[in-house]
Amino acid sequence: MFKCSQLVCRVEDIKQVVKDYEDLGFAVQWGSNPKNSQNAFLWFETGPHIEFFRIPRPLKCMKYPFTWFLGKAAGKRWEYWFDCPHGWCDIALETHRENHEVPPDAEFNYQELVKVKNTFDKLGLNASKVIKGGRTKPNGEKVKYSFFAPETVGLPFFLSHYDPPQRPKKVNHANGVTGVAWIRVGVTEDLIDMYRQLTLNDTWIRLEVAPRNGILEVGLRGDINKEFDKKLLHGAVFSTTADM
Repeated sequence: MFKCSQLVCRVEDIKQVVKDYEDLGFAVQWGSNPKNSQNAFLWFETGPHIEFFRIPRPLKCMKYPFTWFLGKAAGKRWEYWFDCPHGWCDIALETHRENHEVPPDAEFNYQELVKVKNTFDKLGLNASKVIKGGRTKPNGEKVKYSFFAPETVGLPFFLSHYDPPQRPKKVNHANGVTGVAWIRVGVTEDLIDMYRQLTLNDTWIRLEVAPRNGILEVGLRGDINKEFDKKLLHGAVFSTTADM
């Protein structure tokens, strides 16, 4: 079924975020050329990774072409990403695969996500079209992926596997963090049953009824050797207690 692949954190100043997280002992990977990149990543050898992103203010108007060409759900999700407070913003789910040794290519990943989208349609759940995306890493490597978003922004969006795969084989964060241990997610009563069905086989997400939808806290695992200054986290909320 599905598992959590990515935690999304909205920030205002991506360059300051990279500097601050490096000061906190994290190894941060730019999404593209640092001169104009709008995102950066924290990777771990296993489990979900974290993406920090910003949307330049003039791009809020992209809601309208997204709605016209990709569906109402795409426009709503874009507007939500733009307007949500700084900090934890969204969760991406991906299809679970047993064999990661021979990863399929971008077109296979796209068609795989189309099948998931078709299931949503049969259930009468509104969602955007499946969108093909991509970026160019600082080293010039082209990265391709696909995604779609349910119209209900309280539910996670769906992200394909990357082509080529992006998870590093070895990751060394100087602060001792080795990965995500758990994710506390608040969900309103009207959505929690659907959320449970979507994340039934996920081992990280911990759902609880809350007045609003979203990530409440992320537990980190590892032999963590320092305290994190909350002023440097840019709205992200972490716990260094692996047990929950």
